[in-house]
Amino acid sequence: MSSEILFFEKILFLGNGMQEMASGSQRIDSAINQVNGISVENKKKIEALMGEVSRFKVA
Repeated sequence: MSSEILFFEKILFLGNGMQEMASGSQRIDSAINQVNGISVENKKKIEALMGEVSRFKVA
């Protein structure tokens, strides 16, 4: 194989690796957004529950 072919194979290999990294980072970003959404929902539910529980506290 000529050095030119090897060079282009390396470029293709690097390009494929970069595409995989981009895809992985998009998946991570999506997962983080889902976790953030769940956290917001949980916070609202906890606040609502605390309000209900406070109605039954005896001072």
